[in-house]
Amino acid sequence: MTRKKPRRKPKPAPCLTCKPPKRPARWRGLCLACYRSARRLIEAGQATEAQLIADGLMLPAARGPRPSDFRHRLEQIERSDPDPNIQRAGA
Repeated sequence: MTRKKPRRKPKPAPCLTCKPPKRPARWRGLCLACYRSARRLIEAGQATEAQLIADGLMLPAARGPRPSDFRHRLEQIERSDPDPNIQRAGA
């Protein structure tokens, strides 16, 4: 019987803005320190996210905003069998 080799996670790419690249990119192509610096620039109004992306200093978001867990849970409750003792609003 042969043993399967454990799967390795791919090595993360280096940070886009560190010179020389020394830390792995974790957030939108940036290391934690560079990501925090970029967020501070955006919050201070010195740059916009679109400018940083256009200049190649930050990657675009991989997905949209996260769905609300509350809404997901509410849909689960509504799909389940309703309790006859609970009166729903609008019913």
